[in-house]
Formats: sequence, structure tokens, C-alpha cells
Amino acid sequence: MVDRGASALSLPDDWPAHPDPILALNRMGSFDWDLDSGLFHMDAQAHEVFDLRPDEYDDNPMSLAVRVPRAEAHRLDALVAQAIKDGSENYGTYFRLRCRDGTLRWTHTQGYIRRDETGRPRRIVGIVRDATQEMAELEARREQAAQDEVRRRQTNVVQLTTAALAHARTVQDVIDVLKDTHGLTHLGATSLVMGLVEAGRIRLIAEGPAGSFVPGTDITRIDEPYPMSEAVRTLTPRFIESPEEFADRYPILWPHITGLNITSAAYLPLIAEARPIGA
Repeated sequence: MVDRGASALSLPDDWPAHPDPILALNRMGSFDWDLDSGLFHMDAQAHEVFDLRPDEYDDNPMSLAVRVPRAEAHRLDALVAQAIKDGSENYGTYFRLRCRDGTLRWTHTQGYIRRDETGRPRRIVGIVRDATQEMAELEARREQAAQDEVRRRQTNVVQLTTAALAHARTVQDVIDVLKDTHGLTHLGATSLVMGLVEAGRIRLIAEGPAGSFVPGTDITRIDEPYPMSEAVRTLTPRFIESPEEFADRYPILWPHITGLNITSAAYLPLIAEARPIGA
């Protein structure tokens, strides 16, 4: 007869797992720092985190200077000293270390301060771990957040433009909105120009404030490589976020606007009855 209950509760021979392989799988090592003697012992995995061979480290924390840049070492020393001084039980921080090949790698450390019955610190035990992937993921999230913010601002530009032009019924109404100072403020712009499509060309008919149009572009063809022409051809907005992007995407236009201090731009098509009439 099979005892199903006993079988269900059977456990592996190596259960529970020893902490060493668990730490190794997480690219994490441990250390034990005796504050009285100054000896700083690290296990084998901690050696790997610091990219040190066992024969390259002698339990002297000064030996880590070859891996920890001076500025980072000063910051770590100050952090530990402050934690000891203010009676903290633990501390933690990220820092960079220089690998054998000269590259910098993010690392995280966390220490627990052991004190005697008088409160005097005697030992610090803790862990060090490779934080490369963690910091890369954090940077990716920051970049994604920045991109989301850019898209949000672009959406706001379109919404504000739509609201500002909602009551315009004629071309002159649109011109009046664009040339009005409050119109510029609502759109978050410092200058605005407007062009209308006439016989396959775009003719600039309004600018605000005066002098904000690009010299030499008062009349252009729709098929020319200009952002306003692209907005008319594709019926979609064109957003330019930096002078570098302007120069890269529109090299013919860029030399004419370098003196206008333009740092970004939005080109929005004007559409009536499903056809472009300007931008």
C-alpha cells in the first residue's frame, strides 16, 4: 500500500538549499568586516562581484582601491561613518566599481552594524551584488518616462491648437488666432507662421510675431523636403524636438533658420472637407 500523504510531503535531499548557491545565482556575495582589527573578509562570490581573484585580495579593505574609484570610495566611507555615528543599524547604497577590463559596473551593497552592549560598533556584516541589470532597467524606465512625457506634450499641442482654432470659420479667423499674442501663449509657442495651398504650392500668408517666418520659404512646392510641405502631403503633424533633429531631418532648411534660435517646432496640417488647405 502506497502512503500518498508521505509521498506528497517528500522533499529533496538537499532541502533547504545552502545560502551560498542562492547568493551565487543572484550574483550576490557576502562580507564580514571586523572593525577592531580592520579585516574585511569576503566570500568567493564577493570576489567575483569585485572582479578579484582570491590571491589578489588579503582581507585589507585598502586592497579594494584597485576596483573602487576614489570618488566612490570617499562616498562609501562617508556613508558608513555617518551610519556608525548616528547609531543606525544598517546602511545601503549603489556605487560603481572598475572592472579588470577598465569598464565601470554598478554594484549595490547593504551592511548591518553589530554593536556591543555599550553601543560600540564591533562588526559590519552584509552583502555586495552586481546591480548592472537593475540599473539598466531603471535607466530604460526613465527613458520611457521621458518619451511618454514628450508624447504627452505633443498631444497637448494638438489639443490646444484645436481648441484655439475651434471657432475659426474663415481663413482670416485662423490668421487672427495665430497672430494674436494670447493665441501664441495658449499654444505654448514663441512664434507661428501659416501657409495656404495654392496651385500645388504653399504660400505663407501670416506670421506672428513679425519677422518669425523663415527667409526664402515664403513660397514653396508641396513636394519639397520641408516640414510644412510634409504636413500638407501626409495630412499628419510633424514634430521636431531639437536643433540637431532639425539639421538632420531638414538639411536644406536648417541653414536658413540657424539665426532664429528655433529649438523645436510643430507643423500641423489645416484640413477642410478632408483635403489639405495649408499648415
